[in-house]
Formats: sequence, structure tokens, C-alpha cells
Amino acid sequence: MSDLFCQVSGPGGLTDQRHLSLLLHEAVQIPRQLGEVAAFGGSNVEPSVAAAAASA
Repeated sequence: MSDLFCQVSGPGGLTDQRHLSLLLHEAVQIPRQLGEVAAFGGSNVEPSVAAAAASA
């Protein structure tokens, strides 16, 4: 996952809420393609992104 994070982080190793949301949205596609999305909490990543941004 760290390699994926590097794709959306800036030179300082940080990312913004929009890019984090895009990363999580793409990561959710794997269980969706396998038919297992419900087991991973659904496909709405916005609550996770908002919680991460609030604690940062």
C-alpha cells in the first residue's frame, strides 16, 4: 500500500483529502471486482477520508 500512497503524495510525503479519497476509491475496486465489497464496509470512502482529515 505504501507504493500506492507514493502515487498520491507530494514531495514531502503528505497528501490532501482529495487525493486520499481517490486512492481509497481505487483500493475499494479490488474487493468490488471480487464480489466482496460488503465484507469491506461498502464503497463509500468519504467517511474514512473525513475522519482521517479531522485527526490530522
